[in-house]
Amino acid sequence: MKRISKKRIIILFILIIAIVIEIIAFGLSKAQNTKEIQASFIDTEGLLDTETSILNAIDSGESGYYIILPETINNKFISSYLIADNTVLDSSSTNTISIFPGEKIYLTDEEAQNAQIDLQIVYDTEQINDEKAYHKQLEEAIGNKEIVIDGYMSSNAEIEIPELGIGERTEIEIAAQNKINTNAVLNDAFSIQSDIPLSNLQISIIKMDQTDDISKYRLIKVNKTQLYGVDVIDVEGIEDFGIAQDKIVFDISTEDISARADMESAPTFLLLSKRVVLRHQLWG
Repeated sequence: MKRISKKRIIILFILIIAIVIEIIAFGLSKAQNTKEIQASFIDTEGLLDTETSILNAIDSGESGYYIILPETINNKFISSYLIADNTVLDSSSTNTISIFPGEKIYLTDEEAQNAQIDLQIVYDTEQINDEKAYHKQLEEAIGNKEIVIDGYMSSNAEIEIPELGIGERTEIEIAAQNKINTNAVLNDAFSIQSDIPLSNLQISIIKMDQTDDISKYRLIKVNKTQLYGVDVIDVEGIEDFGIAQDKIVFDISTEDISARADMESAPTFLLLSKRVVLRHQLWG
């Protein structure tokens, strides 16, 4: 075996030090080229409170700092931004132009110096029964899965995780077996709390445990109704779904998610899986 000379070792050591210094210098240079900006997102319709968020502004050199306009704020999708039209020479002009999420805008010297910017935004909305619904994406970890709900709902809509007792779980599993002919175990439950009916909803179940078989799950909707003063569990299967890689996606129609007059509350969605235990056992 050939011996490595001391001279070569020294040269190699110097090269390693030079590379480390380059990496550190690059990191410091990149950090110096960015600064945090507090952005205020102002609803142009004045219906929602102003939201705030920290954005990274990038120094482009002679043109100054710029930011990339985000697609969402606080889980709500932004349709467009109204920005002052700087091509108008009249400084008193209030003309604005619409630009879209993902585009970049340059900060004024004052905005860059104060590290603050006000952004006039137009939310992505649609009318549902004369109510304004906002396009939102809600996320919630349940067990070893993540629930992602995308659609139009009230601005304050959120995912709720109901607590189901053993008796209620058993009642639901028996109802599922009788109504939709499935012998499955109840895994997780969630509901969407919205002040208005929901629209164009998509529910994604994303597995976080790589050993889990996502294809074994089935989504059902449970409505609790009153019949002669007695609670009645009504179970419906959600049949429109697709499986891709590590997630299963359900397309939910408006009829599936709209509350009926005889219902006590919004529907609860339950995730069932193929029963892998003995039939006399009631839950897994």
